[in-house]
Amino acid sequence: VESTFKGKGYASAQEGFRTVVSHELFHAVQNTYKPADAPFWAEGTAQWAMKRVHPELADFERQLPAFFAEPSRSIEAPPSGVTAGFLYGSAVWPLFLSLRHGDDFVRAVFEGEADGAEPLAAIDHALKALPGEPSSLADEYPLFAAWNVGTGKLKSAGGYPDAAKYPGQKTEKLADGASDITSGFGYFAYKGTLGAEQNIRLETDATRNAGVVVPIVDDVLELDQAKKLPANANGSVLVIVSGITTKKSDARFTIHIGDPAAE
Repeated sequence: VESTFKGKGYASAQEGFRTVVSHELFHAVQNTYKPADAPFWAEGTAQWAMKRVHPELADFERQLPAFFAEPSRSIEAPPSGVTAGFLYGSAVWPLFLSLRHGDDFVRAVFEGEADGAEPLAAIDHALKALPGEPSSLADEYPLFAAWNVGTGKLKSAGGYPDAAKYPGQKTEKLADGASDITSGFGYFAYKGTLGAEQNIRLETDATRNAGVVVPIVDDVLELDQAKKLPANANGSVLVIVSGITTKKSDARFTIHIGDPAAE
């Protein structure tokens, strides 16, 4: 721990102590479950824990731009070189999970890791074991991407409480035939307006990619109304296409927009 934190970006030594000590202490908690955890989960959950203990601290938000700047990069594959920003910014992932499923969900993931699972596999297992409405990594990650897009200048309902303080993410124009390639858990965001009810579907390997469509009502992204693709939609919408596997080979997808399907 620094003695003064001068030149370290903190407003005071007290802010530096609260930030660093709580973060590092949570590494000790992690190590009781699994020493030398995957860096994105180790640093991300330490940042998450720091913010839960000290919600007034700004270091959580300060690290987000590096993560938000690379949505097509898989979360468990940080860039080489100086990677602290991306790793620390991945704290938004455990935040998303805890907001969706409670703080105890993160503990359940660590308990799964103690049994030998890697973080993403432990998350998937914990999601499938949820009482009432089980989920999965394939269901949650596209929605996580939508929450990330619904930040900054794009207002959202049902997402992060502090979404306006987050960096936001660029979107591409939604169009029939829009196509790209995911690798791992990277994702792409498309925004557009449908003149009438249309069906949106993906042409892709369903074991590699999945998507959601989220309505935008009065310039507000209605995250609670997200629907998994394929789905019918109209008006202004956000479409997310996300990788849903750790496989790093190319996984191409094409968005098709056509006549509405019977529901």
